[in-house]
Amino acid sequence: FLNIIKNTTDDAKRKQEIMRVGGGAPYRSMLKEIYLGLRKVNCKIDYTVVNFDVEQGRIIIRENPKYLSLNEMYQVANSYPKGSKDFVNVFDIAVRMYPTDAVANLNAGAVALSQKDLNAAVKFMEKADHNTAEFINNTGVYNFLNGDINRAMAAFEQAAKLGNEAALANLKQLQQILSVKMK
Repeated sequence: FLNIIKNTTDDAKRKQEIMRVGGGAPYRSMLKEIYLGLRKVNCKIDYTVVNFDVEQGRIIIRENPKYLSLNEMYQVANSYPKGSKDFVNVFDIAVRMYPTDAVANLNAGAVALSQKDLNAAVKFMEKADHNTAEFINNTGVYNFLNGDINRAMAAFEQAAKLGNEAALANLKQLQQILSVKMK
C-alpha cells in the first residue's frame, strides 16, 4: 500500500491499484471501517431568532426587504398612516418580493384601487384568491370606479354577507350616494 500511495500521483490510478491488492479485500475493509467515519459529519447550529421590531423593519424594508416575511411587511405597512406614500410603498415592495402570493396581490390590488389605478388593480387582482370576501369587496370597488353601480352593489352585498366590514361600509356609503341622487 505505501509503495502505491508514495509512487502513484494520479488519484484515479492510485485508487485502481489499491483496489487490486489482495483481490480487493483490504480496500473493501477500508471502505467499511475507515472511510465511513471520514465521510460522516455532525454539525450543531445554535441560533437565536430576534423578536420582530417594527422600527427595525422600517429600515430593513428600505435596505434589504428580502429579509422580511410578508407578515412583517404588513406590520411595517400598518405602522404608517393608511394611504400614505410609505404605506403604499410597502405593499408595492411586498408584491415585488412575493409576486405569486395571493394575499400580496390582493393587497396590492386594494392599494391600486385606492389610488384609482384600475389597470394595475386588475393585474394584481388576477393573481389574488377570487373566493375571499376581500377579493369580492375589491371587485365591488373596481366596479364602482368603472361606473357599474349595480355590479358594485352586488359585490359589496356578497362580501358583507361573508363578514367583510369594509364591504359593509362601502355598501352603506353607496346606498347613501344613491339615496341622495334619487331625491
